[in-house]
Amino acid sequence: MKDIERLCGEVIEQGLCSGCGVCVGVCPVDAIQTQDPYSYHPDTFDLEACTECGLCTSVCPGLGYEVYHKCEQNQIFHRDMGYYRNLYSGFTLDSDLRESASAGGVATEILKYLIENGDVDRVSVVRNTGDLNMGLAYPKLTNHIDEIIGARQSKYVQVSLGILLREIINSNEKFAIVGLPCELAALKRAEDSIRSLRNKIVFRIGFFCGYAYAPNCINGLLRHMGLDKEKVKNIVGWRNGGIPGDFTVELRDGSTRGIPFIEEHSIDVTFYSLLRCHLCADWSAVYSDLSLGDIGGWQREDIIISRTTKGEELLQRMTQAGKLHIEELSEEIAWRNTTLPFMNNAKKERCQLFIDYLKERGYNTPTWNVQHHKKTLTTKLSSKLYFCELMKARRDVGFYEQNPELMLKKGRYIYQKFWSRLMYLAIREAERLLLKRRDRL
Repeated sequence: MKDIERLCGEVIEQGLCSGCGVCVGVCPVDAIQTQDPYSYHPDTFDLEACTECGLCTSVCPGLGYEVYHKCEQNQIFHRDMGYYRNLYSGFTLDSDLRESASAGGVATEILKYLIENGDVDRVSVVRNTGDLNMGLAYPKLTNHIDEIIGARQSKYVQVSLGILLREIINSNEKFAIVGLPCELAALKRAEDSIRSLRNKIVFRIGFFCGYAYAPNCINGLLRHMGLDKEKVKNIVGWRNGGIPGDFTVELRDGSTRGIPFIEEHSIDVTFYSLLRCHLCADWSAVYSDLSLGDIGGWQREDIIISRTTKGEELLQRMTQAGKLHIEELSEEIAWRNTTLPFMNNAKKERCQLFIDYLKERGYNTPTWNVQHHKKTLTTKLSSKLYFCELMKARRDVGFYEQNPELMLKKGRYIYQKFWSRLMYLAIREAERLLLKRRDRL
């Protein structure tokens, strides 16, 4: 069996492709491509061109990877967020940028600084397309500050790094890459396999990641908004105009329409998030120099996990240069007052239960060598009910697209209400206290 056939059979056809696109970028004979702008995974394969070099399968993060990645001696180990140096809260001191960013604007400020200071030649950004016919978003390498600023704010749809990676491999420049956890893990594997790629990516900025969406999410969103896709020009923003902001589109007549963030997320997480995202233990981007995410409470501030000496030094330089405001956080405060416990529970802890659920039904699943917290019987049983609801809703996505009111109701129930039912919470808390008392004895 050729490597391409293994990639298709074991990863893509099993729903385990994360859409990172690194397999496309490393293929030396262009035998793997993504041609449909609404496909998140490779969709074109040339079996005859395949030389069976093994690169596509060796870089793929679909079946899991090492989350406890230690790259320096002075890193601290934490079973839920991997190895790190320090924890901070922070935001850009550019008031205009902070006001228009999704949170504290730290990622955009870092990319600006790296270009202005000459640390790298180009940085990666993701921008919304100017025309919906070309897809929803696209990645780009740039050294233009206006393009970096124009790419601010979150884009929740997955994009392929394949084209960017080809540029990097064939270049003599130095780069800073912003990416999701799976993308950075795949890039690390590519660097380990391709000599010409080493030492070119000098900074890695990772985002905390809940879920990425397939580009066809636009179908359900526009149905819910009562819009014909042909009348929509492009996406203005996923969190446009405030905290948390609205999902906003521009129509071809120049007007705009939007829906609240919570409505967009209820629909997208339930019906369009990639299956592989629900099976992922790496929410905190362990293969980064700096990991960034919303600090919580819809504040214009980021939480920052500094993982490497390089990342630590960059933060200190930017602080001294008057670019960032940062404050060190203890583990106790960070895990009590920020999004860290929410992200960890929703991703790393829940993925273990979802993997067990799918294994029982014969699905292929990723393998993670990570430490998990103890699960109560109530949590296990409730999780099975949740996954049943989720998988059934996803199988019936065509029906819900034709009935947008039901789609939002179903999405709200699964995304917002399922885990907050009082009976479940009461029983879970009682079990937690009993376990705690048993441990003491």
